[in-house]
Amino acid sequence: MIRKIIKEPLLHFAVIGGLVFALYALAPGDTVIGEKQIAVSAQDIERHVALFERKWQRLPTANELSALLENDIREEIFYREALALGLDRDDALVRRRLAQKMEFISADIAQMRRPSDEELQTYLDSNPTTFTAQARYHFDQVYLDPARRYSNANVLELLGQLRAAAAVDHRQFSDPIMLPARLEDTDSQTIDRTFGEGFAAALANAPTGQWHGPIQSSYGMHLVRISSHQPSRNAKLAEVRDAVEGAWRQAERKQAQAALYQSLRAQYQVLVPEAAHHLLAPVEVKVEVAAE
Repeated sequence: MIRKIIKEPLLHFAVIGGLVFALYALAPGDTVIGEKQIAVSAQDIERHVALFERKWQRLPTANELSALLENDIREEIFYREALALGLDRDDALVRRRLAQKMEFISADIAQMRRPSDEELQTYLDSNPTTFTAQARYHFDQVYLDPARRYSNANVLELLGQLRAAAAVDHRQFSDPIMLPARLEDTDSQTIDRTFGEGFAAALANAPTGQWHGPIQSSYGMHLVRISSHQPSRNAKLAEVRDAVEGAWRQAERKQAQAALYQSLRAQYQVLVPEAAHHLLAPVEVKVEVAAE
């Protein structure tokens, strides 16, 4: 019963409201925030209460909430004093982090827009090889263990037996191995992951409907019979829409970051030694001529 009451949103609102009221009652009457004033908002308090309850499954006590707020105040004070001392200017990590946050701003703006099907189709048409539908195969395989040292004559004899015994279960001809004897409608990437790089490419040269081989894999040799083969082709948008949208968003993000940088770069005049001006990008620069 008590736990149910604690979880009531109305109780949360009342507690948070009381804490906010108490904090504002303790604050100076002047609400204008100056350089030496720190504002604690109702949103700050609500955020701490929500995070605390999520972690500990209960509301924080007044002392616990006060300690959380004091940590925020401590961090804000040291942050301001560090800026006042210029500590941010000589720290490469701080500079890099602030620069990244500026880039994140442009990236976030780019992410807000949802692309139309026409835009995605245009992107797909401009990058067809990136979204190629892989070749797919339905085939059987017989494994030849290299430890048994098959000669060419042995392989040809076994190949002849398989072709002559089309109705017989081909697995009786295979040496033991933890590989599937049959793969159905399998893409070339999965085939290469299963048998080793290049196996799918070798299948592309095999005839359909009859036993063929041997084909080398990471495990040894194989005789294969392809039942059906769909060659690789340009994918349709409906098949790869999520992948295309992800790539489109990444391209949009890069373009937004580049546009932001160029617009800001144009506002700056860069001073460089005369001997180094050729090292910069072809934008407006001011060359410092060495005094004679």
